[in-house]
Amino acid sequence: MQLSINPKDVNMFASASLDRSVKIWTIGTTKSAANFSLVGHAAGVNCVDFCHDHERSHIVSGGDDGQVKVWDYQNKQCLFTFENGHVDNVTAVAFHPDIPVIFSAGEDDIINIWNALTYRNEQSLNYGLKRVWTLHALPSSNNVAIGFDEATVVIKIGNEVPMVSYSNGKVVLVNKSDIQTFNLKLNQGEFKDGEILKPNVKDLGRCETYAQSMRFSPSGRYFSVCGDADFIVYSFPRCTNAAFGNGSDLVWASVHPG
Repeated sequence: MQLSINPKDVNMFASASLDRSVKIWTIGTTKSAANFSLVGHAAGVNCVDFCHDHERSHIVSGGDDGQVKVWDYQNKQCLFTFENGHVDNVTAVAFHPDIPVIFSAGEDDIINIWNALTYRNEQSLNYGLKRVWTLHALPSSNNVAIGFDEATVVIKIGNEVPMVSYSNGKVVLVNKSDIQTFNLKLNQGEFKDGEILKPNVKDLGRCETYAQSMRFSPSGRYFSVCGDADFIVYSFPRCTNAAFGNGSDLVWASVHPG
């Protein structure tokens, strides 16, 4: 079966086993046994992967029960089970290193792409190349390689160019899941046409949805980020969650005093 090294702590790794468990181990200790086991699959566990987000102590696993599970390895709890994604053995799972999505694939020939924040199914793919055995998402890239019985396919997901919104000199951009800002008015001086500006970019936080579009409010006090089926309104510049709901797009109204 598979093991995965924690990208945030190279002394920790997880192993998937046919005894229906995921075990967490520590390298460099005198212990010959696992630190603990995560138990919940109804059949053997084939694959496991760590989340790369430093704010989330999550692991994803897939098994012969057709289930994909997300675990919190610090709290030793199962957070969510994707029960309807596969009808056969799950053979490969992976967190994308930069984009908040989880991939799962199996002997049912299907690749599922799940939102790692909301756990919603973003898309299901079937290329007709029979069973899927392996997945790999390249860091700092939109490319994902998928290995089948009959071929290897490389797909591209997400937006390669950050989404940007502008209001009165202020710029907010979403780069994968990172929200950043800078103020063009602070760039003083004479500039030639075509000259590349290097503004002072400030990190605001992490986007809580798989962003597909964004825009400032007319007042510049808020900006919205829309995912495939939900939206979040953030205050600016504090980047606190001011509102959220279901929907694939959001339009700001311009209100003028009567």
